[in-house]
Amino acid sequence: MIFRNTANRQKLLSLLIIWLFSAGVGTVILATGLIAAADQLVLDRKFLLFQREYEREDIALVTIDASSLERFSTEFQLHWPWPRELYGILLDFLGSAGAQTVTFDVLFDRPDIDRIDTDGATSDRRFAEAIAQSGNVVLAANSTDEREPAFLDSEARLALHRHFIPVLSPHPSISDAFPVNLPIPPFHQAAGQVGNAYVPVRQDGVIRFTYLLMPLKNGGEENLHYPSLPLAAWLAAQGSALQQPAAFQNDQLHIRGLSVPLQPDGTYRVNWYSRGGVRDGTFPYYSFYDVFLSGLAMLQQRPEMAPLANNLFQDRHVVIGASAAGLADIKTTPFSSMEPYPGMEIQATVLANLLDGQFVGELPRILVLLLLWVILLVAILTVGMSRHINSIILALLIPSAIILTGLGAFAIYRFVLPTALFTATALLGIGTTYIFRYLTEEREKKAIKSAFSQYVQKEYVDTIAEDPKQLRLGGQQKELTVLFSDMANFTSISETLSPQELSTFLNEYLTDMTRILFEHGGTLDKFIGDAVMAFWGAPIDQPDHALRACRCALAMQAHLAQKADEWNKRGYPPVSVRIGINTGPMIVGNMGSRDRFNYTVLGDAVNLGARLEPLNKNYGTNIIISEFTHQAIERCCKEPGNPDFDREFSTRELDRITVKGKSQAVTVYEINQRVT
Repeated sequence: MIFRNTANRQKLLSLLIIWLFSAGVGTVILATGLIAAADQLVLDRKFLLFQREYEREDIALVTIDASSLERFSTEFQLHWPWPRELYGILLDFLGSAGAQTVTFDVLFDRPDIDRIDTDGATSDRRFAEAIAQSGNVVLAANSTDEREPAFLDSEARLALHRHFIPVLSPHPSISDAFPVNLPIPPFHQAAGQVGNAYVPVRQDGVIRFTYLLMPLKNGGEENLHYPSLPLAAWLAAQGSALQQPAAFQNDQLHIRGLSVPLQPDGTYRVNWYSRGGVRDGTFPYYSFYDVFLSGLAMLQQRPEMAPLANNLFQDRHVVIGASAAGLADIKTTPFSSMEPYPGMEIQATVLANLLDGQFVGELPRILVLLLLWVILLVAILTVGMSRHINSIILALLIPSAIILTGLGAFAIYRFVLPTALFTATALLGIGTTYIFRYLTEEREKKAIKSAFSQYVQKEYVDTIAEDPKQLRLGGQQKELTVLFSDMANFTSISETLSPQELSTFLNEYLTDMTRILFEHGGTLDKFIGDAVMAFWGAPIDQPDHALRACRCALAMQAHLAQKADEWNKRGYPPVSVRIGINTGPMIVGNMGSRDRFNYTVLGDAVNLGARLEPLNKNYGTNIIISEFTHQAIERCCKEPGNPDFDREFSTRELDRITVKGKSQAVTVYEINQRVT
């Protein structure tokens, strides 16, 4: 291509500028989180597409469902909220059934009320006794996301020292205190662990993250952190009451040998398994009423009345919460479109993550940024430097590869790539590159048209401009046909005409010859005074280049014969033109310096064509062709659709000559248009 090396350097520089622009925009998008919401939605779809079963069977949910509310009301005349001693009976059964831990996603922050046949304080005492006897109960506290000081009384502060977790480093983002609604003291003191049931909700209302530890100011020391409810359940499952220090480090929470990845704001991304809900959810559901009846049957020593087997919860982690819509604990998660998602199942899911030690993997932000830059660089360079068709394919493949890689990484490794961010910025880079290509290619086409309009006819210029790859910087060897023409009596003509007349005559002559040349698809190489040099077969491929050259030569001679009378009347001397034509391998391309060049042909075959033109003077002929052109015409005339050689041309063998500079003799022919 013209100026290919220079143009490529300029294009590469422009593409690097485009990369810097796109990388800057991508960095701003990443820093400001402009596409974070889109990536969250994409990740929601990934969880839906690639659901996983919780392979272990050690978590069970006991649900306060609509059926339990109705049956307690109709059979026991007990309305919500239920007496606390019911929970004690349920705890007794779960303990006898072998439950490893029992976690209540129910807030017991106020004393029980008095009823007609039940004293509230007595009910609370019986429940507290059941909690203490079980020794494996995790109770829920509650927080809000309002940054307000938490003022705790001395009793609550003392109780905190049993359940807090000392943290050796500050929380990544939360510096203010979070108020906590604790279980009432009898329950708080009897519980094995107390965990924060608070789950943050983002702007779109979908729960995707939660806190595992939350700082508590005014709790006695600055580094006190309350565990979340599932983390407290996990700690209870470890079987040690000693609260070992935890630490936030490198976007991870390190606690008791477990490293949990966190977001930069200190939240934990929930690793969802599959659809939730009572029917066919991730975890098995059991009705609170059925578990209570089983406990009541055990208490009354009537095992035949128990709806559930006594060993049903052996070594299982039981989470108790509400699924009845009226109790307002239905949450919005990525699976909410499939089934209502009770809040206790969110707690159970995080507990399952901790027990499994399987978390959603994510790249650190610095690696996300570096990968973003690399993707942009690859996209911009490959699309910008490749050919048009290939660039379109790449423009489609690159975003597709990003999307498929993101899907594969999540489906196989549960690893999250910011697919929306990468895709959007890649499309930005590709789109900017296409705008650049359009502008530069249009400029290049104009330059090509300007350069080649003096060489070939307009139709060929348009073809070259649409496909500049046909041009090559430097030379390319091809079989071509070259034509040289010269006026036989130009010296006498120039002597008889004034300079102005000579200029007018020569311009008219060369204009006519050029028009005929273009009509026959030739490429004008140069004018040398009155001489014309032209060739066929480049820059546009022409299999019949020899045939075109001979027809052009005959058309030139015919035109001169027609103009003879006109020029004679205008006082011009008789004009005779000698033409030499040769076919053979030549080097064609842009020859010259970087700043000044010419599209021309070089080689022995060109030199032979130049030697044939003056031979016409020796043989009294007008057009001489070489044996190579003669053979090429014969081959071309044998092609379907072309006339027979002998019907279109008449040739006469002139001689076998050895031209200057050549040692091998060449047969030459005179060629004329056959008269029909």
